[in-house]
Amino acid sequence: MNSTPVQDRAEPDTKSARSVVIVSAVDPYPADSGKKVVLSGFVDYWLDRLGEEDVHYVLVRPGPRPAPEKPSQHFPGVLHEIVSPSTADQLRALVTGTMTGRASIQESMLKSSRVRRELRGLLATIDADVEIYDTVRLGQYAKSMVSRVGRRRVIYLDDLFSQRYRVMLTAAQKYGDVLVNPLGAFGAMIPAVLRRPVNNPMVQRTLLRVESHLVGRAERAATRDFDRCLLVNDGETRWLSKETGAENVRAVPPLIRTTSGVARSYDGRPEFVFLGLLSLPHNDDGIRWFLDHAMRPLLALRPEAKLRIVGREATAALQQSAARFPGSVTLEGYVPDLDALLTHTAALLTPLRFGSGVKIKPIEAMARGVPVVSTGFGVDGIVDGPDQGVVLVDDIDAYAPALLELMEVSRNVELSDQARTHFESTFSKTVVFDSYDDAF
Repeated sequence: MNSTPVQDRAEPDTKSARSVVIVSAVDPYPADSGKKVVLSGFVDYWLDRLGEEDVHYVLVRPGPRPAPEKPSQHFPGVLHEIVSPSTADQLRALVTGTMTGRASIQESMLKSSRVRRELRGLLATIDADVEIYDTVRLGQYAKSMVSRVGRRRVIYLDDLFSQRYRVMLTAAQKYGDVLVNPLGAFGAMIPAVLRRPVNNPMVQRTLLRVESHLVGRAERAATRDFDRCLLVNDGETRWLSKETGAENVRAVPPLIRTTSGVARSYDGRPEFVFLGLLSLPHNDDGIRWFLDHAMRPLLALRPEAKLRIVGREATAALQQSAARFPGSVTLEGYVPDLDALLTHTAALLTPLRFGSGVKIKPIEAMARGVPVVSTGFGVDGIVDGPDQGVVLVDDIDAYAPALLELMEVSRNVELSDQARTHFESTFSKTVVFDSYDDAF
């Protein structure tokens, strides 16, 4: 059912904003995941427009932690912290919210009267001209707080989680070997006693169906409750606008940082990289799919070929798959210096069988002039035609020949130039900040 369309609002003038506050359950630094890249980009944008003293960040974080991990040591604006709900609060919210069909699991896990009181007090003290809420998890609090005249409230919806869960459910039904975790990276917010049952495939699929419905309802309601709703995917933006009739939904590109400016120098070496948080279901499934069906054909063509799998939280199943190729496949964990990692690689691989939203890693590769070999899922929302530095390969049997072709230096240089040109025209800092001017 469509939501009531939002009334037309006057377009905001960013220059009139004197202060901003971002409310999130994610520490944006270090920017080592797609979510953090976007949030830290928002911070960078407002620092550029307002300066450090007027950029506030409210972090709803898990309970007590050692002092050396305190994010205020590296946060560039003004950081405020609220401890997330207790296990008792989470269980209570699950019973009164999710089990009664009134709130998604995501919302229930961050809902408590104490957090609401502390957040209301902080926001009243900060009194920012622009309030930005990170997804419906924190956006739920905005509805209970009165906003003053002239304040703008924005919600960053990330990807549409309702669509993500539908895609995951379809993949689980289509591919029997897909391991789906409906909690994803958000699982860190869930008490351990509640995480254990999610390992059951039947429970997983039931949760996907229920959560897709509940979070979808919250996403649609956000178009009524906020002055602006932001997504990173053009397709999902068009879908939500059409579904609700709302005119306040915008797509914003992520801000990708390039640091050293090291010139790419590909010399023909048969080396490839897969990059991403490995515990995410689409990443884990995609790289295991490649190892199971494309790695041996690649080694048959070039026995000296190497695949470097870079990212945190490799699953046990992925470790077993990689171990079948000693000397050819390496699991390298988190690597902070992407320039050094990607300078000499032939291509970045994103062989995803499912997924939703914009994947940050292909954009980071394109920023460095690195060709990308991907399925359509891997570059959804990034490219929409040829000559953009991306080789689309949806047939797993076609991967080895495609990678062999990319080892030809002249072909690699051609795609490298295309990738860099596409990045500059679509994801450069100037283009991104212009988009944020409109969005905020």
